[in-house]
Amino acid sequence: MRNLNRTAAAALLLAAAVFSAAAQSGDQTVSAVNRIDWLQKTVTSTLTLDARAAGIILPDGREAVSRKMTASIPELAGRPVFSLPVDSATTLGDAVRDGSVTLAQILRFLDEGEKTAPWFSPDLETCTMTSTVRLTDLQRMFIRHQNVWQPRRPLERVPTRTYSGIVIDARGQLPVHGEFTTDRLSPSLFPKIWDTGMTLAYERNMVEPETAAQNGILAYAAGPEDETCGERTGPDPLYIRAAGVYGIHRTDPVIARRDYLRIFCDEGNLELLKQGKVVILCDREMLQTELTPRVPDNSFYFLRRGIERRLAETGVDGVGFSDRRQGITLTIYGIRFVADSPQILPEEENRIRQIASALASAAADTRFLVEGHTASVGRPAGERTLSHQRAEEIARRLEEAGIARERITTDGYGGTRPVAGNGTEEGRAQNRRVEITVLLPE
Repeated sequence: MRNLNRTAAAALLLAAAVFSAAAQSGDQTVSAVNRIDWLQKTVTSTLTLDARAAGIILPDGREAVSRKMTASIPELAGRPVFSLPVDSATTLGDAVRDGSVTLAQILRFLDEGEKTAPWFSPDLETCTMTSTVRLTDLQRMFIRHQNVWQPRRPLERVPTRTYSGIVIDARGQLPVHGEFTTDRLSPSLFPKIWDTGMTLAYERNMVEPETAAQNGILAYAAGPEDETCGERTGPDPLYIRAAGVYGIHRTDPVIARRDYLRIFCDEGNLELLKQGKVVILCDREMLQTELTPRVPDNSFYFLRRGIERRLAETGVDGVGFSDRRQGITLTIYGIRFVADSPQILPEEENRIRQIASALASAAADTRFLVEGHTASVGRPAGERTLSHQRAEEIARRLEEAGIARERITTDGYGGTRPVAGNGTEEGRAQNRRVEITVLLPE
């Protein structure tokens, strides 16, 4: 596993270098507008070259234009594609880092996009071309299961019948499960569906692998009248109104327990899941949008590498790293506080001091988000307050290490975002954690 992590980290550093080199070679003469269309399942990059700034005389320099614009695709299309959400907690960049897919696969995916011939403006000052990649080709890289996973059938029963498909309406603002806020659902390559008790209702391994590889595990539509909706779910679908959304990226619809049972209490409806006859209705502006993500640059990956090295040299353990939409997150697991208190136990002091010192090596304008989490013991209000107090305590230690307090934001989530079950001491220890995110610049 350690070798795999090293290989994947090296791949992401290489990716950053590839994109950085592409940007330098482009000399800012090529720009792009990248749009994702979840209805058509495409990402289209419209590239425009400033011929005068590039020193190319048109129309004689057509071949040079084509070469230059094609060479710019890894930088101008690659960065947005790396930011695409694979699921509720993972981006494509994360997937490369953890070895789920390789950098070579992604570069090949970009290179094999459908490209138009360059066309020139009437004054021959600019040249434009498009490159379009298909999300189904990207999804196919992740379909590896050979057998369909069949979840355990519930003991509860409700009246139901067999439908022709399943439509989940997740349009509009919805409650975010486990948080005191609302948000809109965002599409992803592999969303999951949960019930309000967080029982998993649908995920990619529940779909026949041939179907998932060819058509994806579900389709998105802007409304029930969309042609895609009828084609995917037939004339008599089970219509479900989403009760909420879930996940870091807000990609997973949450449905009522009764609606979950209407699916799982009928064998024919379970077959619909295997065939991927599922459509999620989503706000159109979320389905067709420009990709303008905040993406780590080369220096950001080297910052992560430097922090990891410093912690390894000092022997700090119980720390994990992950890349999230906001930036690089360092998770301190099993952190030991005085019971029901934000006070850190004496034996924990050195670990916290070393972590704070490593983070203080970041640039002076770097901002941090400190989030506290507790195990769930049935006192949600108290747990949330305590987790925030503990985040504040860690923020104070960062300040002592030299990080200005105005660069640090804190929050607490209590036991609403568990990473393990609370039925064992080991699971509760994993849930008692603090996450420190080194935030990407705005």
